[in-house]
Amino acid sequence: MKSAAERIVNILEQIAVVLVPGLAFDCFGNRLGRGKGYYDRFLRRLSDDVLTIGLTFDEMLRENIPHDENDCPVKMVITESAVFSPVVKKFCVNERMKSLSPWDENLWNNANKAF
Repeated sequence: MKSAAERIVNILEQIAVVLVPGLAFDCFGNRLGRGKGYYDRFLRRLSDDVLTIGLTFDEMLRENIPHDENDCPVKMVITESAVFSPVVKKFCVNERMKSLSPWDENLWNNANKAF
């Protein structure tokens, strides 16, 4: 019979995609969580092949989320009108984003330059 640790490793090896919650994200995949590091510790245990996705609203995107070496960025951020993928250096926006406030326009321009 496998130990609990062996069963957990087996489960972690079967994960292909993780939807990661956050209070806010930036276009580089950094996220603002609740400050306890639960998801960061979990994400570090996953294979590099696992796709990690942050789902959020446009209003929750920020130019830069403070982060340090303990934070694990997601590989993709999806909003109702844009998809950012820092890993593959891609960024796309749908037609709705043509009417942006000046602050948002700076955010999208910076994201576009980053990729």
